[in-house]
Amino acid sequence: MHDVQLPAVQPGSYAAPATVSEALAMLTDGARVVAGGTDLMIEMDRRISGDVEQLIDITRIAGLDEISVLDDRVHLGPLVTHNRRRERGDRESGERHDQRIEGP
Repeated sequence: MHDVQLPAVQPGSYAAPATVSEALAMLTDGARVVAGGTDLMIEMDRRISGDVEQLIDITRIAGLDEISVLDDRVHLGPLVTHNRRRERGDRESGERHDQRIEGP
């Protein structure tokens, strides 16, 4: 196992907004939206993330983990995990479970 040297995050550079509006107001060129941070840690280790001046943690914003169906289209919020999607599909009919999910 190798030691990973990651750049330190400056004090005060972490924010956990309660709403989408608050999160959007915090976005700057040096800000990075995270929902766990695994991708960011990998990018920082590989030195491909650029300068990160502020982390904006969206995991506390209500509603971003919701799954909804409207007009036969499934909308997955940005915090929906693969396991949550599978659990929802298991509870619904096989037809809905096998329904094709399309991107924007």
